[in-house]
Amino acid sequence: MSHYTMVSLWQELDNFQPYPVEILPAKLYMGNFKQACDQQIQKDLKIKAQVNISEQPATLFAEGNKYLHISVPDSLEANLFSSFATVCHFIGELFLNLAFLAHSRVLDQSDYSLSVQIPNASLLSFCLQRAWDYVLKCKMNMRPHRAFVKQLSDWEAQIYGTTITDISEPNY
Repeated sequence: MSHYTMVSLWQELDNFQPYPVEILPAKLYMGNFKQACDQQIQKDLKIKAQVNISEQPATLFAEGNKYLHISVPDSLEANLFSSFATVCHFIGELFLNLAFLAHSRVLDQSDYSLSVQIPNASLLSFCLQRAWDYVLKCKMNMRPHRAFVKQLSDWEAQIYGTTITDISEPNY
């Protein structure tokens, strides 16, 4: 391989912008802040609503699109449980007509610990285990922190009146 080809390849890799993970086809995506700010991604995926899970609000949309900001720190102590009902209502109210992107401000591509909770919580019309298995098929390296898994388990118990999924299993 020539030097020019190698340089070109590295430049291409530096410019590569991965797209958000598709959770529900053409409806629900999980991504990061950088992806949420990318107008081309919004256009390509027809995203018209966003759930931003971070301390900082952001203006990421043209007027007329739907936006929900959940102010929580990007930390392991973040309490998302208290926001699950609001997020699920927001997504449920608009779901039939719009595509959503759930994201957090964390810029590391591999850290979806906060944003992964939104698809899991909104899919809890299934039990946690089924929602977890479904999201795991979409994002095979999903491994949210145990504190967030506990919040999802508490959400499951609130919805169903009892805990169905045993989160002590190593899969969680």
